[in-house]
Amino acid sequence: GTAAVEILKEASKIKLEPQKAIVVAEVQYTCRNEMCMNVLDFFERRTGRVNFDTQAIYEVKEVALKSLASMLKWEKDEVNQQEIDLEQTIQKVKLKMDQI
Repeated sequence: GTAAVEILKEASKIKLEPQKAIVVAEVQYTCRNEMCMNVLDFFERRTGRVNFDTQAIYEVKEVALKSLASMLKWEKDEVNQQEIDLEQTIQKVKLKMDQI
């Protein structure tokens, strides 16, 4: 989208492998500018990965949850619940795709 350049600039400053750095920068951007409030909001509504690239979620889920927890001041219990919610949603999407 229109924020891609800004997100990529921020990602270049993050000392992680590129794919994870981009996710951290996306989390930061969406929390600051788009009122992202949870992991499903991020992966489903902000990035579309739930519907289009669930495998990529598994590759970056940990760093996304950590970044969201930091940005949104989550306790460990909230992080665990967010991870459960994400996994349940991914399984529902996979089940729907299998029915097509």
